[in-house]
Amino acid sequence: EAILERIRQGLPHELMSRFNRLRMRCQHLRGLASDLKHPQYSDFSSTLDSAQIAGLDRLLWVFLRLLFTYHSLETFLEDTSLEGMQSDKAKLEKRLTEIGADDQSQRAQKLRHAIGDNLQTLQDRIDNYQRAEENYEFVGLEIDRLENKIKSLAELAVNRQEPDFITDEVDRVADSMKHTEQTMNDLQFATGLGRIDEIAPELLLEQQQEK
Repeated sequence: EAILERIRQGLPHELMSRFNRLRMRCQHLRGLASDLKHPQYSDFSSTLDSAQIAGLDRLLWVFLRLLFTYHSLETFLEDTSLEGMQSDKAKLEKRLTEIGADDQSQRAQKLRHAIGDNLQTLQDRIDNYQRAEENYEFVGLEIDRLENKIKSLAELAVNRQEPDFITDEVDRVADSMKHTEQTMNDLQFATGLGRIDEIAPELLLEQQQEK
């Protein structure tokens, strides 16, 4: 619940709205599916479908965390200058060549050591920036993919009146997200959310909250 609240407070309005639109779509279609099966009942939180609801909660939770990861990476990239790091690196490399490889004085050795260590730090930062760029693109694509998967599952609840089939499909999509979840766990440096565990908050049936 603390992580959920942090995400809600940290996501910009347009991303939180995107999540709420997807969740409301699931709510509407699940309610419609329940009405088709049991017209006399409007409540779609029956124990018969609890496994499906838990599965969709899990997927919505991954989707929400993907949105937060995307926003965190975007902020990191905007606040970090690749050109500045590359410029600093070039200046240090030029300074290193000016010392001269033949100068073995104590002063020259100290300078080479300091510059070499600084160069390595800058290269590590550049590598980290480039990995963040790659992950930013990957996370954006995964957001679109999972959004379409969740929409498809919600529509199946209307078109296929087979609870076991829907549950199996939810599990199949959840399994396909394992690599994505690992990527988000690896990006904790950007999000600070910690690892994804097996517990997901109840998102499908809660009331909508807008920022």
